[in-house]
Amino acid sequence: RDRSPSRGLGDVYKRQALAGGVIASSASDVCVGEVPAAMTSSSAASGGSGSNYTYQWQSSTTSSSSGFSNIAGATSLAYTPSQAATQTTYYSRVATNLSIPVNSNVLTFTANALPTIAATASPTSVVSGGSSTLSASGGASYAWTPTASLNQATGQSVTATITAQTTYTVTGTDANECTNTGTVTVNILALNCLLYTSDAADDLLCVD
Repeated sequence: RDRSPSRGLGDVYKRQALAGGVIASSASDVCVGEVPAAMTSSSAASGGSGSNYTYQWQSSTTSSSSGFSNIAGATSLAYTPSQAATQTTYYSRVATNLSIPVNSNVLTFTANALPTIAATASPTSVVSGGSSTLSASGGASYAWTPTASLNQATGQSVTATITAQTTYTVTGTDANECTNTGTVTVNILALNCLLYTSDAADDLLCVD
């Protein structure tokens, strides 16, 4: 005969407090127009019944403590965003067990504005085979294209030597690793030429 004590309706069962677990990400910043980094689960939910946890990811653009709403279809331990950021966004994961919800920590993705990149040429027009200095501003580093007619592909200031009208694009990167572009066109001067005879030879005199 089993002599273990029976459990009546008046018995009290102690359960470990439900914990929502911990979420993490490899980045905490995002450039406007880019998708935030994936979020992983450093630890799953624990406590409660000890099993049968469900998850729902939420986001907010209000603050780290309010304005959260469910992200459709985001019900796994981890979450990879698919929409580009337009402003600072906060993420949390809600774990539910025995109809009791509890939140994880909150991850903040700060949305950094894109730099305003400007490009200039001096002079803006040259004779065929002439050179112009291209300069950029608004970033911390710069890369230019096309590169065939440039003395170098990177730098705040480069020299272009052209034989045809060329439009250059410079990609600037700022301290937050956000990028934007600027463009500048270098034109070819139209020459006015006059054929004249001197010392029994034909000469061509051209002026811009």
